Amino acid sequence: MKSSTKEPTIGFRPRPGTRARLEKRAGGRALSHVLEAAVDAYLGRKVTEVDPELRAALAAELAPIGRHLSGIRAQATGVGRNLNQIARFVNGYKRLPLAYREDLDTIRTGVDAVLAELTAIREALDALDGKPRP
Repeated sequence: MKSSTKEPTIGFRPRPGTRARLEKRAGGRALSHVLEAAVDAYLGRKVTEVDPELRAALAAELAPIGRHLSGIRAQATGVGRNLNQIARFVNGYKRLPLAYREDLDTIRTGVDAVLAELTAIREALDALDGKPRP
């Protein structure tokens, strides 16, 4: 008996319009090659045969989202720093002074700003996918 080295095929039924979008993005390449590259990228494998035009288009679309993420990281770092300072004080003195109320309000504002940035990123990603946000 000879063992088979081929994997069984995987099939899926795309949502309406997905095939047309894939064919448009694929240009003249076969969809099976595009999907194989997408699966490899999803699994964290190095994808070497990516169309330079597709890579450039994706980079242009994702660059603003990357900038938003950088801003969120800076905001979250500041919020964390403020919380650590308050936690050190409270752990050392075992009480929370009334003056920290303003600091906690500032931290709440920072957290709200981070959440607003995350919402903006989600909306940008949904816009790239063509889905309206509920």
